[in-house]
Amino acid sequence: MDATYSNLRKKFDGMETNSDSLHRPMRSRKTFPTLFLLFAVIFFNSGVALACTVCGSSLGHAVRDEILHTRFLFITASILGLFILFLCLVILLSRLLTGKKDKHTPTIPDKERPLKKRQLSIAGMLLGGAIAGFLDGVLFHQVLQTHGMVSDFLPITTIVNVKVNMFWDGVFTFFTLVMLLASLLILWRVKKNLVNLAGKVLIAWIFLGFGLFNFLEGLLDHEILALHHVIQQAVESEQLYADILFLIGALGFLMTGIFMIRKRG
Repeated sequence: MDATYSNLRKKFDGMETNSDSLHRPMRSRKTFPTLFLLFAVIFFNSGVALACTVCGSSLGHAVRDEILHTRFLFITASILGLFILFLCLVILLSRLLTGKKDKHTPTIPDKERPLKKRQLSIAGMLLGGAIAGFLDGVLFHQVLQTHGMVSDFLPITTIVNVKVNMFWDGVFTFFTLVMLLASLLILWRVKKNLVNLAGKVLIAWIFLGFGLFNFLEGLLDHEILALHHVIQQAVESEQLYADILFLIGALGFLMTGIFMIRKRG
């Protein structure tokens, strides 16, 4: 009798396990191959753009020579360093503002995994930084054309210099695209829990990331490395005023984000 009860119990437990497995969120096996293919296409197009700036013309050769021989390593390291420093500060602020241990938000459905605050904070700050980078590139570099990426030592006065600045603008935009995709990937992995998020919390982290990225970009690219200024064509004193206003605005967004996060607890 005991043996029969034991066998039935094992079968029942097995059915429960199989039932629970049906409710587990399935990870898409196509996510990472898709991202890899996307990055491969972007890198391929970037290589083609560098190898064939104006496809064999004398202008194309002049642009390529200017790109490769005008502080190529310095500019590359400057742009890459900005994004690496931003990522390090994102991780640090995430730990400081969410605690050393992950705190989970309450979940409504019983079977769903809780969303970690640290995941939300990192995704929000990366998304805010990506928005800041795209806004800078679209508004200041393309629409208003107040400066280019390296316009402080390659003024936008010749067609060659314009195209060189456009190339480095594209490199900068590429890294902002990487940040955007990384933030969306994190949010995609926890999409089952987005119904439980308070919208103001995510907006607060976006504000913080937006302000942090602009502050770093303004401090490094405008002042320390002097790649460009907010208003390149202005006289030196007006350049400084515009750079300071840019930093003040960035600090405003950063502090607003921190205040909103602290207020939400």
